[in-house]
Amino acid sequence: MKSALLAVVTVVVAGLAVLGYVLYPSPYAAKVNGAVISNKSLFLALASVKANRVFICEQASQSGAPLKIQGASSGTYSSSFIVDELRNLILFELLDQYAAEHHVVSTAAELRSARSTIEASLASSSSSSSAGAGAGGTSAQSSGAAGASACPAASGKAVFDAFPGWYRHAEERAQAELTYVVQGLAAKAGNPSAEHSYYRAHLSEFDTICIDGLVFPSQPAAKAFRARISPGATLASVAAADHQHLDTACVPGNQLPPFVTALAMGAISHPQSNGPGGWVIIQPTSRKLKPFAQVAAQIKQQLTSASSIVQTLLSRLAHSAQVTINPLYGTWSGRFPQLITLPTPPKANVLPATRTRQQTGSAPSATAPATAPGGSPGPGAG
Repeated sequence: MKSALLAVVTVVVAGLAVLGYVLYPSPYAAKVNGAVISNKSLFLALASVKANRVFICEQASQSGAPLKIQGASSGTYSSSFIVDELRNLILFELLDQYAAEHHVVSTAAELRSARSTIEASLASSSSSSSAGAGAGGTSAQSSGAAGASACPAASGKAVFDAFPGWYRHAEERAQAELTYVVQGLAAKAGNPSAEHSYYRAHLSEFDTICIDGLVFPSQPAAKAFRARISPGATLASVAAADHQHLDTACVPGNQLPPFVTALAMGAISHPQSNGPGGWVIIQPTSRKLKPFAQVAAQIKQQLTSASSIVQTLLSRLAHSAQVTINPLYGTWSGRFPQLITLPTPPKANVLPATRTRQQTGSAPSATAPATAPGGSPGPGAG
């Protein structure tokens, strides 16, 4: 679920692994560095989120679009909903493995603090989503259908308490681990050596390039104009002689396409497609790199901000992880934040939204039990 430190990433909920459970011929949803996320853990996460109607409504209001939960046929979940939750399971498994590797064990006080952080985030989300929906935003019920009214008023505590106990415990543990890890990484990041390393590795962020450009309606027109440019001429002089309108701009280097940043100063590009905007010819005219001293404070803030640390950490863990996804749900790309590529074409419904007597030996249930079978597992339980 969406906690304060995780607002920057696409982690929306944190359903965590429980006891193994075979819903399909293949019993796993994903394998993460050898740890198995079972189909049962995925099912319980999906059911827990679907059952929390206020949470679903708030998430839809914040995104401005209804959450597609139900699949193409009744009693199923949509591929996008499944992949979103599976991505969360994987990220929290990676975080738990990192915490275990660094001997992070949360105290009772840290778990209480984590719960307060989560509830505060949910309270903030509830307030903003109600205001947004009241001003014409979108809300959704658990079926994924859009609604026109504001989400029901609820405190962050009430929204969090609507999740099953095992789910809340797992989320508190994950948040406590994340807080501890972020604090440690922030202390290491805030030093001159790390700041200089970041500056050298991200020069394009501090580089400003001024360019001249001409736009043409077609590739032949752009090619014909480019062929008339003599060596050593400037785009501005040729445009003036041809009575063409010249566009000029000064743009941060990391916001320009590679073909522009690769040009030597004063070089004129060959025609490049500008999508629906036609074809362009570009000439960089000047370049200015901000000195380190001018951006040191900005870099320090970037390196030590919680959101940046979380994003960098999860991206690094995902990139280096050995992950196998059940082909029913997609394939692992390792590219943060998407991480999982849907099957082509995506399956409209791949997981039953309720369990049957044949599968469980008990009456069907659309929501996860208050306590997951086998007790209250923490992150990483297989």
